[in-house]
Amino acid sequence: MKQITLLLAIILSSLKIIAQDERILRSNNKPRVDILKEITSDSAKSLSGSRTQLDYSNEIIDKKINALNQKITDLNNKIDNLIALFQTHKHTYHVMAFKEVTTFGDLRNQINQNLSGSDKKLIGLQIHGVDVQTSPPK
Repeated sequence: MKQITLLLAIILSSLKIIAQDERILRSNNKPRVDILKEITSDSAKSLSGSRTQLDYSNEIIDKKINALNQKITDLNNKIDNLIALFQTHKHTYHVMAFKEVTTFGDLRNQINQNLSGSDKKLIGLQIHGVDVQTSPPK
């Protein structure tokens, strides 16, 4: 019952709005057809403007998507290059994790502990991409 009452209220309010629009149309002393032409003309102009705005927004989104796709492609290429480098190089690289090191001796001891009992030997060390001498100068 409440739903029917609500539906009737919506219909009645819609009819009131339509009646008000009809009164406004008649009070302008213009034929109804002319007014409707003006309304549809204005609507068409605003719609065409909206389409232009929408096209512009889509263009920006497309550019951003293309830029992201390019970055993904670049990253994939870099990964492929790194994989190829490690597969073709004759040495095997091992990454070791170290505790906090305060002196050169601490670093050397940790490296020796990581390498002890294996046939591996330290051929070089880089910290943040900078070569570090691993044996003390003589």
